[in-house]
Amino acid sequence: MTATPVAYVSEIPSSPPPPAYSPPDASPPYASEPSEDEERLDFVARAIHHTPRSVYVKKARRVCVVLKNQENGLATPVYARHSLVAGEVLLEDRDVCSVSIKLEGRQTMALAEGRSSSRVLFTTEFTLWQKGEQAQSPRAIPFAVPFPPTYTTKSGEFSMPPSFETRLTGAPGLRAQILYSLTIRLTRPPLSLWKRHTKIVIPVKYQPRSRPYLPISPGLYPFLSTVKTAPEEWRQISSTVPSCDDSVDPIECHLFVPSVQIYGLTDTIPFHLQINGPAKSLSFLLGLSMPRPASKSPNRRKWSRNPSSFKSPYPSTELSMTVSRAYPEQAGGPTPTKVLDTCAQSPWSVQHPYLFVGGAPEDLAPLRPARAAQERNEFVLRVYLLRQVSARVNGLKAWRNAVIGEGAVWPVGGPPDIDCDGGDGAAWSALDWAGELRVDKDVETQSFAVGDLSVKDFIVVHLSPPHSDSSPFLEMQLSHPIRLVTDTYRDNPDTAAR
Repeated sequence: MTATPVAYVSEIPSSPPPPAYSPPDASPPYASEPSEDEERLDFVARAIHHTPRSVYVKKARRVCVVLKNQENGLATPVYARHSLVAGEVLLEDRDVCSVSIKLEGRQTMALAEGRSSSRVLFTTEFTLWQKGEQAQSPRAIPFAVPFPPTYTTKSGEFSMPPSFETRLTGAPGLRAQILYSLTIRLTRPPLSLWKRHTKIVIPVKYQPRSRPYLPISPGLYPFLSTVKTAPEEWRQISSTVPSCDDSVDPIECHLFVPSVQIYGLTDTIPFHLQINGPAKSLSFLLGLSMPRPASKSPNRRKWSRNPSSFKSPYPSTELSMTVSRAYPEQAGGPTPTKVLDTCAQSPWSVQHPYLFVGGAPEDLAPLRPARAAQERNEFVLRVYLLRQVSARVNGLKAWRNAVIGEGAVWPVGGPPDIDCDGGDGAAWSALDWAGELRVDKDVETQSFAVGDLSVKDFIVVHLSPPHSDSSPFLEMQLSHPIRLVTDTYRDNPDTAAR
């Protein structure tokens, strides 16, 4: 008897239907700025540069060269990093054999001693049109040449430097140029009515754009508050101002600048300056007191006047300060002979901070009336931007300095407690100033270094005591290197176009 298999079928319960969903709500409106109950955690600004729509036109000998994507009214075409030199060659006379184009960059340096050097950074050259079976050339020949972002030497690959030209007088005189040009060449038949070879050279300006990685905080003042609540917003550069008199203690100089230390050419750079030390030393620095003859250092030359008959030009309760200005055409000069930091003697080994003491460069000549018939009797405080152009030509190093911006300085707080007549002068006191620095409007080139040519920028503090023949303090310069870039940091990308 054979058993018949029995199949068991179990009933699978059906799933319940999905619930009814209501239509989704509309997405919330988006705003670039946070609302009252929101907070921005992080934000990186992006500089938005709109492509110019105007053209640059150059005409010569029945030939017209049109360069596109230029700002209206420019005397020289301008190109940024990774730009395309695009345009057209328009021919009135179509009887030509060939049309070629060349984009070239060249660096030239020369010293007053007669040494000079010249180097081609790059050359891009090719033929746009050449006569073949076609009897006549087209009236419009388009072209597009990429601007190379780098160039190559035996030492390696380097970023293409910006256009630059300077002529600095003095000893030694220095001339440096980085020039770029676009050349159009036309060749006509031998029996043409026009000149057989035509060359049109158009100087172009290369300006690679860059900006700081952080903005200058808008709320840096008052200084004494922000330096405690947000010390990361400030960079402190300190140095000691020595005294030539053994009985006079040195004083301390502290410069505070925004910590980013990279600033746009159009930025306003705030700073704070503090000079502190014993009240007696500050009194000598400001010219409120004069040392006695018996206390002078043997390294200081003899006093030119009787200190007992000297009267301070300032009341004991009021300080007088002069902010003098030196003009760019008077800039330049040798490095001071007395230097505390020996690394500062050569611009090729710049360390910071470094301090100049003693003979000042020629760019400070307006602050040295002691060389003139009448000695200066005012304490001089000056903060400015200094550009140093350094070059090496055929093994010879040279550098020149130029002032590219003067600072506005004003005192902060009340008069210091400096008692010139009584007490031992050991009490610690301080002088505070605030100020702002701006680059001159005619400066268009950022800091850069390329091969044997470098352009470096510094914030310089210059202190000059009155009556330099008898003061226990020498003139002092505190220099701090910074970097200048083309653009400023933009907090609002909608206003970042330039």
